[in-house]
Amino acid sequence: RKISEAELIVDSLKWFRRPFSIVHINISDDEVCKRIELRKKTSGRADDQTVEERLAEYEKYTKDAIAIFKNTGVLIDINGEQSREKIAEDVRAALKL
Repeated sequence: RKISEAELIVDSLKWFRRPFSIVHINISDDEVCKRIELRKKTSGRADDQTVEERLAEYEKYTKDAIAIFKNTGVLIDINGEQSREKIAEDVRAALKL
């Protein structure tokens, strides 16, 4: 998301008086690249080739939007460098599911 989108989400949901949380699965660029390289060997997804572009977009737009959610108090940070099962467990626990 971009800053303007983050602000719109926060303002809209506050206006509707709806409680909400934003889940941020936090993972390093190095780990992203490593996982994409592993995935390329089995999936052949077209978007596997654009990882650098997507990381640059995250840095340019999403990182600042994340700060808005954090400052608003709705951000839930999840360690994304764990196993998929542990990430899913942490998300369920954070959302009380």
